Amino acid sequence: MTDVQDHAQRPTGPGDPRYHPLVRQVARGLRSRCRVPAGAKVLVAVSGGADSVALLRALALLADRRKFKLSLTVAHVNHHLRGERSDGDALFVRTLASQLRLPCHITGVDLESAPGNLEAAARRARYDALATLARESGTRYIATAHHADDQLETLLMRFIRGAGVRGMRGIAARRRLRHDDSSLKLTVVRPMLAAERTDVVGFLNTLGQHWREDETNADTSLVRNRLRHEVIPLLKAIRADAPRRAVALGEHMGEMNRLLNEQAREALAEAGSAGAEGTEPDGNRIDRAQARAMNPMVLTQMLRRSLMQAGVGRDQLPGHALHGVIEAVRGEAGGVRSFDFAGGAKVQVTASLVRVVPPATPPADTGSA
Repeated sequence: MTDVQDHAQRPTGPGDPRYHPLVRQVARGLRSRCRVPAGAKVLVAVSGGADSVALLRALALLADRRKFKLSLTVAHVNHHLRGERSDGDALFVRTLASQLRLPCHITGVDLESAPGNLEAAARRARYDALATLARESGTRYIATAHHADDQLETLLMRFIRGAGVRGMRGIAARRRLRHDDSSLKLTVVRPMLAAERTDVVGFLNTLGQHWREDETNADTSLVRNRLRHEVIPLLKAIRADAPRRAVALGEHMGEMNRLLNEQAREALAEAGSAGAEGTEPDGNRIDRAQARAMNPMVLTQMLRRSLMQAGVGRDQLPGHALHGVIEAVRGEAGGVRSFDFAGGAKVQVTASLVRVVPPATPPADTGSA
């Protein structure tokens, strides 16, 4: 197997690639879903695979148009997980950027001592590295090449893990980068999210553009790869537009999550101003009778927000994490039930109160039995 995979075909028709359906999808994505303004500086994350190469080529075709006037910079993160092939990916990306006359930054990450799941660690390290490159170059927008098939994979993954409303939003077309306190307000955008994998390959074949293949993508012992190679083709055979339906579902769940967040904020503000059972005003104390009367989805979101304020990480609160608490709140049992969360935070359910207890605080007032 050669380093550069010759998967591209020669152009098969007279069509102008500037008006290829994929380029149109990316243009719509930039303006509507991603809301990238004209004249923006964009850091394009390019691994060398088909998806990111297609995104880069599409953005390069759009960059000079009056509606966009984008300033593009190519970024590649070398994970050093595939030996010479990883170095070959970096060389391929640098060469492609040079051919397109775009600046290119190559950086590496060390994952040898990374704790936990290697795929998750690689993702965190990659975004950290991209954020550093964006800050150094004064670039607000970081573009990644996720598409509709990726959205379908992600929603299936989260479905089988028992995700809630927040998780079933899937991949966001636009999101602020976590833990970024810079004045740039770094934002990750996915302008290709509404396109399908077939659009990507068709566009590259129209251009006669080569790309790299990561052989680990064929390893079906990994759940995501098994979904990609075995489940998704079956779903698309049943319903050809399944990936685009997944994009629509993710957007719908995103709107629902925003609505739940608004209602949870209002409920927390009300609890904080009124107090409960004659106690001091405290947004972490909720009258159990009021909590029981709430929509359980709003109550879940309210408790999730309180736990995050108590120091529990967002990623440590999967969709099913609060199921036991909600059952206890809505049940009829008295006494005290305590539920432990990461970092020592707790949720205590008593006969009269539901309370989020931050780490190292006195135990809750148990109220009347």
